[in-house]
Amino acid sequence: MDGEVGNGMDGKLVEGVSASAVETALPKPGGAVLCVRGKHCNRRGRLLERNAKEGIAAVQLNETFDIIKIDFDDVAEWVGVAGEDLEDDNL
Repeated sequence: MDGEVGNGMDGKLVEGVSASAVETALPKPGGAVLCVRGKHCNRRGRLLERNAKEGIAAVQLNETFDIIKIDFDDVAEWVGVAGEDLEDDNL
């Protein structure tokens, strides 16, 4: 067990899963996303476009409206409640 923790499809906590064993999913352009790793971790935004050839997504962050380019592995579709805080207990 390597100490990684995540949420399972049924919403229950899953422990001992390597980050390399999971894959992030992206919504269609316009969909809500959550940055899950890197400089913008835990920030939400909207997917503007995705470049499959380069594995890069363009995301507009909700708080600042900045547009960032982010690796597919660092961003995922956000399916939580829109007003929900991003505290560790809610992830």
